[in-house]
Amino acid sequence: MKKLAYLLTAMAVMGMSACGGMVGGNSSDVDSDTILSEEDLIVAGDEGAPGLIGDSTFVGIIGDGSSMHNLVLYCYGEENDTVTFIINEDDVDKSNCHGIIEGSLCQVDFTGRIDEKPRVTYIETPKTYADAIGKWTTDDPEHPGKKIGLELRTKGIASSINNPNFPVKEWKLFNDEAGEITLVVAKNGGEEVKASISDGKTLTIENDTKVYVKE
Repeated sequence: MKKLAYLLTAMAVMGMSACGGMVGGNSSDVDSDTILSEEDLIVAGDEGAPGLIGDSTFVGIIGDGSSMHNLVLYCYGEENDTVTFIINEDDVDKSNCHGIIEGSLCQVDFTGRIDEKPRVTYIETPKTYADAIGKWTTDDPEHPGKKIGLELRTKGIASSINNPNFPVKEWKLFNDEAGEITLVVAKNGGEEVKASISDGKTLTIENDTKVYVKE
């Protein structure tokens, strides 16, 4: 990983100040209705994405309108800044890119002006975010032949599968390097529980002996 793993831990120190330091503001052709709301940014953590770093690196959340060649990154801040980047497959290093997935944290190195659709030279997204999305199930110990588990979706949305005793409602990335996420359970005011993903195939939950397999 180039820088993104460091940024995940550094956000608490950087806070929101970098968003205010952006040059140029929103890309002129970005529809404000497509900007992700604060509720959609759970996966980024409470600190959000820091925005412009130095002269040629930007970290944000992948937003609506992103595609194979256009990347819309949202900066979690009071100004609701978005920047649209151009991806040229021949020029960009995607060795640490694990998909252009809406709601994922994303870092790009770029050339050009930040307010004129700069061109990406490097793109990085967390592997754990991509690995986490999907349905995770295991045999129900109380009902043979049935499955229980959870489903993790983009933008930090989560739900339980046949498991009312574990009503998951949200999830967010905790430590990409260790394959760790945080599950937010809809009880006790939003209890947070750690979970670990191994090889994108199995998931284990803190204080739970069961092993959940990705469908």
